[in-house]
Amino acid sequence: YFTAVPAGAVHSGQNSTLVSTPDRAARLRCFTPASHSWRGRLPENMNGSVAVDGAGTIYGIATFPAIGSSAYAMGSDGVEKWRTSLGNVGTLDQGGVVIGLDGSIIVTVKRAPGEATGGIVSLSPNGVIQWHYGVPEDVSGCAAIDQAGNIHFGTQSGNYYIIKPEASEEQLILKKDLAALINESDSPMKDYWEAGIGKIWSSPTIGPLTNSMIVKLVSC
Repeated sequence: YFTAVPAGAVHSGQNSTLVSTPDRAARLRCFTPASHSWRGRLPENMNGSVAVDGAGTIYGIATFPAIGSSAYAMGSDGVEKWRTSLGNVGTLDQGGVVIGLDGSIIVTVKRAPGEATGGIVSLSPNGVIQWHYGVPEDVSGCAAIDQAGNIHFGTQSGNYYIIKPEASEEQLILKKDLAALINESDSPMKDYWEAGIGKIWSSPTIGPLTNSMIVKLVSC
């Protein structure tokens, strides 16, 4: 349903190839099998991964001088559709966008200094912020969506979160320190891990049948 394209990477679709460049020119280039189709350019820093919906609309994150850290949408013709400020969040030098089962635009963000504003921002396909699930931690990778529509993400503090795709007092489903889980397990590597020393830099991957999660955890 969606495709994430990391900055500097190439995504090949059925009829075109989308290239995201990581430089300050903030360009997206689209190539058809026959030619260079278009080049969309945002005047500010564009970082992280983009996502593409079934209609070919491209969603991403960028930093604009007037409104700061923002999400944006670009049509399949390379023309910008909208941009929306994400509010008091941290820098958008990592992370990115995925598309939820209901079509919501799910953005991972870092926290502003001293604030609990890292986590997930959900926007409608028209760019209206629907909710912000804030944590006092930084999120570097993209989120992942399971078969029930729940949102999975990891933080640089080593915590793995699962949250529901709608705002509520019971939105949090699970929060686990993965290094602590390893330490408490029967793993032969358990003695190398303890609570609080892990970092999750990458995006989680969810298995298609069992909803099993694959996460890359590093020791800090």
